[in-house]
Amino acid sequence: MTAVARLRSCVLCAVLAFLVLPAAAAQAADTAAAPSEPASRSEPAQTPSEDAVRTNAFSFTYKLGRNTGTGFEPFRNTAQYLITYDTADAAFRTGWQQTEETFDFTADGVWWWYSNPTRKGYVRQFGLGGLYHYFLWHKMSAANDFQAGVFMKVQPFKYLIIDGDLDVQLKLEQVFAIKRTTPWLKNWNPALRLRLTAVPVPALNLYFETASYEYFRYMLFFSPAYTFGGMYTWSNGIYAGCELTARYTDQFTMSAYFDCAEARAFIGCRF
Repeated sequence: MTAVARLRSCVLCAVLAFLVLPAAAAQAADTAAAPSEPASRSEPAQTPSEDAVRTNAFSFTYKLGRNTGTGFEPFRNTAQYLITYDTADAAFRTGWQQTEETFDFTADGVWWWYSNPTRKGYVRQFGLGGLYHYFLWHKMSAANDFQAGVFMKVQPFKYLIIDGDLDVQLKLEQVFAIKRTTPWLKNWNPALRLRLTAVPVPALNLYFETASYEYFRYMLFFSPAYTFGGMYTWSNGIYAGCELTARYTDQFTMSAYFDCAEARAFIGCRF
């Protein structure tokens, strides 16, 4: 078997495992006894009973961050603006990030081709999605990132939500100093993300995420980011929280090292 054939087989097995295993966990959860109250969904927290009444919702989030300045990022302070529109069968999000030296814009969407809560009212969704990201480092470089893949969100237990995606990524980067001889640098990469969200009470979400990319950051595989965070949602739809991200470079090699860390605080409203 050639190396290309082995790679295709590995990707196919990963996709099948990504789709089948969470579904099996959600199906097993279906057979348990119904809980006394429904669990909430992640970011922002929302119970399944609220979904039945309000399937279409906008949310706006404002984030402020501070970077350690020890790694790839040429900045210390970040400001992020995110707008999200959720429906029963799809979700759309766009936003931008501004720093001292860079500008990012991202837009993405997910179509939930299978969206069927369990008998206990727990979340169970599988779909397809894609995104576009533009990065500008003033006077240095620009990049266009395209990504598409499969998405899932399941709630196997009352207090746990699992969501993530497995994608193919195309990175087109232009370095201004060499653009006459080399207009674009092109790279194909796999990309993945997995988030575990604990819901101890309906208004509180605590989450851990590991991913090869972030919403405004797309590195070559595999330079992962690990994020710990929490968010509280009030009854009027306002939510607030904070998160800490640690970033590593070349973690699959012997030369892996800690890149940087970033702390963020955010506030938003869902209506």
